[in-house]
Amino acid sequence: GTEPIDLGSISGIQTIGLSLDFSPPVQTIEPTQVSVKVEVGPIEELNLGMVPVVLERLKKNRWATVIPDSAMVLVAGPAELLSRLESTPLTLTIDLEGLPEGFFMLPSELGLPFENIKVTAVVPSEFEVEIGAEPR
Repeated sequence: GTEPIDLGSISGIQTIGLSLDFSPPVQTIEPTQVSVKVEVGPIEELNLGMVPVVLERLKKNRWATVIPDSAMVLVAGPAELLSRLESTPLTLTIDLEGLPEGFFMLPSELGLPFENIKVTAVVPSEFEVEIGAEPR
């Protein structure tokens, strides 16, 4: 197969040339050499503090409340991305699509602008949501 990249020998950002191996039944394509940019750095954790909760896609003629209305969020990723994330306004979202009236314990989602950042904790992990009908 295509040769592996030994990440143990890389620090910082490096560009590496790799030979591609096309085993049958895959047809050979050009080029057979590629350059791969690899960045290796430490993973760090960041406490984003209290992030507000937003309820989305509530049916018309309904009202909803959420308790608590914010949660502590921890994320992990490359230090450079975490420093950029600190100045980005973020919200936790709870999707209410299709839910009837009543009380629910629901998880939230955190939309992150960078792929290499992972959510490691949301405290609390679920929120008490009440959905009701607007008075006529």
